[in-house]
Parts: sequence; structure tokens; C-alpha cells
Amino acid sequence: MVPIVNEDFPLWIGCGRYEEYPDGLLCFIEPHTPFVRRFLKKVDTRERVEALQRAMDKALAETAGIRAKRWRTHEDFNSQAR
Repeated sequence: MVPIVNEDFPLWIGCGRYEEYPDGLLCFIEPHTPFVRRFLKKVDTRERVEALQRAMDKALAETAGIRAKRWRTHEDFNSQAR
């Protein structure tokens, strides 16, 4: 878990082993929902999460040894829990 400085809501990147590939990593950004509740109000997370995703895409694209990456949607993430 790597916490990201963000005043509006808790934001972090998680990474773990991706079992399907011997050298695979599974990384994700949390929150994975388009909105969170904070202090009794609804906070839109999309702009900040998308900016973080773009920054990660750029960093990964410039890193040798990265073969492929795939971002999961909110629906993908939640369908795993069922």
C-alpha cells in the first residue's frame, strides 16, 4: 500500500502478486468507486483517481520491463466480489 497525499478523501495505490503470470503484479487505486461519503457528504473521486491513473500510466510506459498493463473498471472490480 502506497498512500497518496489527498485532502478530500483517502487515496492509495495497492500492489500484489498477479498469480496468472510468474513475474506479474496486480496494482490498483483505491477508492475504486466514483464517489465516497466523507463527513456526511458525497465526494466525487473520478477526477483525482483518473489523474493518478494517467500519472501511473506515464511512469509505467517509461519503465523498461513492463510488458502490458490493464486497468479494471469499477464494474470489473465489484464483479469479483460476487
